Amino acid sequence: MFGVANQLLACVALSVGTTILVNKGKVKYIWATLLPLCFLATTTLTAGWMSVKNQFWVMATGPNEALHVTGYIQSILTLTMMLLVVVILGTAVHKWLAVGKTGRDTEALAELA
Repeated sequence: MFGVANQLLACVALSVGTTILVNKGKVKYIWATLLPLCFLATTTLTAGWMSVKNQFWVMATGPNEALHVTGYIQSILTLTMMLLVVVILGTAVHKWLAVGKTGRDTEALAELA
């Protein structure tokens, strides 16, 4: 679970870096953060799902009652972290597309007005 959390944090950092590049208008450089972000998000979300499905949920529902609470906690926390990263990535993509359509950061312009 710690490994999944660590890599999901890296996904958040790469999405913030990509958003900064998009907002500054340096779109030709986003490949340097976007490609690793796509790879890292895909592999980490897949690994997180596999961990929940094949390890944590098995602990939660398995015959060893001493591991039930641990399995439920790890399943819930891992799925929550994964969901939050998906929301962050979705919000970032929405922001990138909005900036791409207008050519400028609309929220920053609204704050200046």
